[in-house]
Amino acid sequence: MKKFAIVFSFCFLFFRLFGQEQKEINPNGYTKFYYDNGKTASEGFMRDGKPDGYWKTFYETGKIKSQGNRKDFELDSLWFFYNDEGKTIKEYYYTNGKKNGIIKTFDQSGKLL
Repeated sequence: MKKFAIVFSFCFLFFRLFGQEQKEINPNGYTKFYYDNGKTASEGFMRDGKPDGYWKTFYETGKIKSQGNRKDFELDSLWFFYNDEGKTIKEYYYTNGKKNGIIKTFDQSGKLL
């Protein structure tokens, strides 16, 4: 019974995180994931079936949500995060998957706080 609960929890989490419709997955190259409405949910490069390299994610409206690089499957260098209007709201620097350095926060008009 415990194994069933673990498998069920894993499946629920997987579909919750990656519930976008997928039309074609390239395990070693450029790949796009789509929302049910046909708009792009995320796009970038895959290596060994996992995100690596430059990635972008989008809101269901089609506006950009975030973008940045992954190195060896971990967040790396400068990442940008946007509000639902496409304006920059945060900039984070990452090293080996962890926030590292100055974090910039912007107001809704794009002004640095």
